[in-house]
Amino acid sequence: MKDISILVLMVFQICLTGCTGQMFVLKPEGDRAIISTKDGIDFTAELLAVNEDVLYVNIISGNHTLGIAHDEILIGFELDNIRDIRIQGYRNNQWVAPWVVFQVIPPILLGIAASMETADAVAVWAVFSIPALISGTTLGFGGTKNPAFSNDFTPYKISELKKYVRYPMGLNEGQLNIIAESHGQSGYRVHQ
Repeated sequence: MKDISILVLMVFQICLTGCTGQMFVLKPEGDRAIISTKDGIDFTAELLAVNEDVLYVNIISGNHTLGIAHDEILIGFELDNIRDIRIQGYRNNQWVAPWVVFQVIPPILLGIAASMETADAVAVWAVFSIPALISGTTLGFGGTKNPAFSNDFTPYKISELKKYVRYPMGLNEGQLNIIAESHGQSGYRVHQ
């Protein structure tokens, strides 16, 4: 009976070796970002559009620190006044719990089961812990980092930033006014 339980645990460990992974889903809205101005003010916003001079955003939080009316959420910011933009949501830290459940605990249980049957329990545990060590190291040190943009907004950096905005082709005056009106604003303004 003990041989069967050890065999079942070994098969379970082998089957679950590669159960952790990352999945990114494209979304229709612009990415969230933490934006810092050169005045030292930080706020969170959804990125709407960017051109060579101005970044248009929907303010999510931080209106009071900007001195902006609470109901004013569509605003343009001159790129010269932005210190950095830190895009959120690309770093996947949700791999730890599945990794522990599916790759760390099974070798421990297998080692405990093997210790009841043989004196080589440490060797069994060590061999079956190798996939957990490899995937933990790979996911811990690797993975996707949150993109960031700072200071000098060159044409190349602006084209890279367009990957994260809702409207990468830009917005004209009429479109900006329509979006502002849909948020209950009488128009939009460029914050300086």
